[in-house]
Amino acid sequence: MEYISTKEAAEKWSISLRRVQRLLHENRVPGAKKYGVSWLIPADAEKPSDPRRNKNQISENASGCFLLTPVSFSKRNPDAVGSALPTCYRVLLEADTAYRRGNPKPAMSLWRSISADDSSMLTVATIATVAAISAGDFTLYNDIQKVLQNQTAKTKDKRIIAMLSLPSALAAVSMSAISMTPQWLKDGDFSLFEREHIPFLLYLYALHLRNTDNKSAVLYTAKTSYELCAQTNSFTWLDVYNLVLCAQACFDLGDKEQAKEYLLCAMKLGIPAGFIAPFADYLGTLGGLAETCLEAYYPHYKTPVIELWSRSFKNWMTFHNQFTGANITTILTPQEYQLARYIAHGASYAEASEQMNLSVGRVKNILLEVYSKLYINKRSLLARFVT
Repeated sequence: MEYISTKEAAEKWSISLRRVQRLLHENRVPGAKKYGVSWLIPADAEKPSDPRRNKNQISENASGCFLLTPVSFSKRNPDAVGSALPTCYRVLLEADTAYRRGNPKPAMSLWRSISADDSSMLTVATIATVAAISAGDFTLYNDIQKVLQNQTAKTKDKRIIAMLSLPSALAAVSMSAISMTPQWLKDGDFSLFEREHIPFLLYLYALHLRNTDNKSAVLYTAKTSYELCAQTNSFTWLDVYNLVLCAQACFDLGDKEQAKEYLLCAMKLGIPAGFIAPFADYLGTLGGLAETCLEAYYPHYKTPVIELWSRSFKNWMTFHNQFTGANITTILTPQEYQLARYIAHGASYAEASEQMNLSVGRVKNILLEVYSKLYINKRSLLARFVT
């Protein structure tokens, strides 16, 4: 009889190597033999049927997301939590923690190592989506979207569909793509989710509100999300992000002292755990406040945060340009898109106003809205997005 290795089986069955090893340890591969630490698998062995497939598969994959109820870290010893978790959760936590510490690669690698029928698929998709944005990897993002779309097409259950939309919702609020934000998030309607998911969903809603420039509502929502799960002796990554978002909202409202207070609270929680990503994400919009606080209280982290911001911002712009270009007709209204095409092809304001039957002043105002949505500041850059 011919045999193949676990790696060859993983490739043949289109699943991760870890999944193959799990099947072997569960004695679910007939004829497989173990020699020392290695396995030999019959070459004609078929992939074992998965009890989670079809209706149950979709339900289990979408019914729980590890990130929606974040793991609590001890304020005294943040690294102690991992050893207390089951192996499957520890792998997820390590990838997520690495991202919060400024390294998106483990999350991206984890996505590439799993299959669509893995029970942790939704969690990994969520982590990998933000990691792909941070790394500027639009190809990986598209790969994630295809898997999620395939899973969505298999069900009519509104709750499952809502869960599967979470990675897309994260991308939409991160890209300020209001038109692509799911309706349930625009409405702040969390009725399709479990009660314990509310703090995370409120955080997403706060990000959406920031995109609509509702500063007071951002502060109220992020503060509510934080207070719903704040603990005396522990914290979660969500606590840190909510506090930074509160700081940003206060800064935008002109209250710099309150912004500093929230930012220092966030740093007190996140910096000892090495969570520099939340501060790098907002470094460019806090008017130097983050650098000042880091210099005064955590000087050893100032350079790493600045370096991560510089790297992530360039990657974010790369991702944004590809994301926006691929979704330009969704992000812009038909009128905005038509005007952008005229201007991108060299039309003057007067020529565009005549073509579209608008005043020159109205053309200029619409164009400013287009620039805002595309994160550009001059007409010559429109060619990146409009053909």
